Amino acid sequence: MLYKIKRSIQSFAYSDADWASNQYDRHSISGYCFSLTKGGPLISWESKRQPTVAFSTCEAEYVALAKTTQEGMYLTQLLKEMDWYKEYTPIKIFEDRQSAITLSRDPVHR
Repeated sequence: MLYKIKRSIQSFAYSDADWASNQYDRHSISGYCFSLTKGGPLISWESKRQPTVAFSTCEAEYVALAKTTQEGMYLTQLLKEMDWYKEYTPIKIFEDRQSAITLSRDPVHR
């Protein structure tokens, strides 16, 4: 009988936004990058103009964080389908704006 050894993979993501960086239309730029190890090569990244105008840095960062989470869910599903015997732990997403982190934990923001 052949047993496969389960190995766990911890992915890392970094998310950031530049609030109202375009001086003509005031759209923010958001970006993210993903790696399978803390210091390893990137497997996915994007830097793109946000489709809506954010009214604060918190909102711009929150939109970037939502896009990062969406891409993380996609990558986790893709990796699970490619190699079914590995265990995938939740992705660690690093964000530098404390207000966006607080808002993501409690969207009602009481």
